[in-house]
Amino acid sequence: MRRRIAATVASLVLAGPLAAGCAADAGTPDGQLATEVLVDPADGDSGIEYGPAMMWKSEYGMHRRDQAPSLFRISAGQAEERARNWLRDRDSGLTAGEAEAFPGYFTLHMLRSGKIEGMLSVNAATGAVWVHTWHGTYIATSEH
Repeated sequence: MRRRIAATVASLVLAGPLAAGCAADAGTPDGQLATEVLVDPADGDSGIEYGPAMMWKSEYGMHRRDQAPSLFRISAGQAEERARNWLRDRDSGLTAGEAEAFPGYFTLHMLRSGKIEGMLSVNAATGAVWVHTWHGTYIATSEH
């Protein structure tokens, strides 16, 4: 039985390639994060975000894999460590924020001097890192 995805629980307003579009986190009725969504600023149309939300998500989509959470070898703390190391190894000058758990992966903010500069995700099974290059410049966060 598939769980219904509830209303948006948080959103990030972005500019750049999205032309002031929005990326949002959608949650389940029990408060768990379910997926990341992109919203078109011109018409409000929405769809599953590119990258990890499409390719690594273990529930709710075209690449759904009914995998038990026990198959995910990477914890939130390990995802944060992998993200920190990945950013350090590339001399980015960025740090990693707190890992938010989605089915099959974690998403973290990339920070410069404590301010959000972008996002990346860490695969919960393999530890692979994927930078969200499609967002553009971060503007603000709005909780609903």
